[in-house]
Amino acid sequence: MSIKKTHMEDEKSASFFRSVRTNIRAALKVGGYSTKDGKIKPLTDTAVQQKTGIARSTIRTLRTVESDNVNPDFGTLKKLANSLGVPLAFLLMTGEDWELIFKSFGALNQFAIDPSQAKKLYRTPETAYQNVHRALDEGKAFQQKLHISYDQADLKSMNDFNESLSRMGGVMGALLLSSHEKYTSIEYIALAAALANQININHK
Repeated sequence: MSIKKTHMEDEKSASFFRSVRTNIRAALKVGGYSTKDGKIKPLTDTAVQQKTGIARSTIRTLRTVESDNVNPDFGTLKKLANSLGVPLAFLLMTGEDWELIFKSFGALNQFAIDPSQAKKLYRTPETAYQNVHRALDEGKAFQQKLHISYDQADLKSMNDFNESLSRMGGVMGALLLSSHEKYTSIEYIALAAALANQININHK
């Protein structure tokens, strides 16, 4: 691995943890009780400690320190999420992640397939992939060869895009449909397809 690539990965990791710490501080600022005049109090270090068992010194550090070397471990993040009453994933979300989800919700109708045409909604990665792939296909997400004059570079770019989209559709289908039976619905298939499509566009 080159030094340049390692540096880029270190920067991405540092940026991610900065985002996580920003999320924690923002949530703790408004995670307490509301007052009679409608103002929201911060969730205090003592309250978090009582709910989670995390040392108040650790909470104080997460709340105030900006240094890049203060990165909470998974167990700490899980406890903080529970104390705030939010899914752990929300503490890990970056601005780009929220934008991705927002755009994907706007495309749900594009990827809504006919229930009668869907494969039986068994909870298997293979069936999830087939349904998400159908949604992407019917939603016209895959690039098509529109004219004869495509050169080899254009064809390769199109094939790479479609292969990446197909792979991402399988991954998102497996992630969304593997956790619970209620996720095996047409709506969740559409969401998996919309997310896969938007992720693929962002990486294009």
